[in-house]
Amino acid sequence: MNFLELPPEIIEQIILNLDPLDVSCLSRSARALYTLIYLAPTQALWRSMYLSQPLDDPRACVSELGVPREPQEIDWRSELQHIMRARTVCSDPAVSRPDEQVEVLRTLLDLVSRVPMLVPGADVAHNLMWALVVLRGGAFLDSPNEWVCDWVQMRALHHVVAMHVVGDALDPSGFQVVVFPMSLPFTQTAALGEREEDWAGYNATTALHAEPLDPSLFTAPDFEENFRSMDFTLSVLDATHTPPGSASAGPPPTQMAAPRCVGMCTLRATHISGGNSSEGVQVGGARSAFGVLGAWTTVFHDAGDPVGPFWMRKIE
Repeated sequence: MNFLELPPEIIEQIILNLDPLDVSCLSRSARALYTLIYLAPTQALWRSMYLSQPLDDPRACVSELGVPREPQEIDWRSELQHIMRARTVCSDPAVSRPDEQVEVLRTLLDLVSRVPMLVPGADVAHNLMWALVVLRGGAFLDSPNEWVCDWVQMRALHHVVAMHVVGDALDPSGFQVVVFPMSLPFTQTAALGEREEDWAGYNATTALHAEPLDPSLFTAPDFEENFRSMDFTLSVLDATHTPPGSASAGPPPTQMAAPRCVGMCTLRATHISGGNSSEGVQVGGARSAFGVLGAWTTVFHDAGDPVGPFWMRKIE
């Protein structure tokens, strides 16, 4: 029997078992197949192809601040084609056209920024795991804004802190990817807690990991890194209807933190304790388990003052 003589529903089922790139090749083998794949009156086939991938259903996804997508916004064919192209470029950057790098980056950002809300007992978002495997690391660069996060610097801060958090506990040679509390699967937006005014998820017992570095010591022969950790309770006292919100914490005393939305829904966290201050970014969506990563120094920011990376995460 000729392949094209099969019932349409059987052909569609065969197509759904193919990789989308193979479907593209199949469409060029016969006019009838091209018509079935690209000229169908609805996107039902493309919706089924999308949902057969190891990705989240976009109809169940929300933004970093928990805003759901409108079903009519979803172009199943276009979105799947862009995702497959991003996968191809990530696996072999040499095939990338000079003018498509921004488009590929935008596709990846949209994919990891829109995931299902994380609720107790739910699995990690498929989009995040897919991106983790495809990227094997990598950096996201933000676009110009009034306040721009330097993601290259953030990557360096992440590297320093992660070396202390993970250390030699894991041997990456035995794994395709290593998942730990500072990796992509922990950036998923979490459901809003009992207190709606705590939109940034600051109301919790928090662990602060910091590394004090004195620039004047970098050239000293006996210089050693000193990584410290401490736990404290952060409680929201007051918040505006929309970001920003303000918070106060203790012990230790005289601490205050304020999350603000900047750039592409990036949550910027300012933290002040005694004579020290810090600036960080909530990595991922609102209330993500990743927490806040940034750098700290004194409130005066004078030349020669100590400076170092910090990572603040929720532990309860």
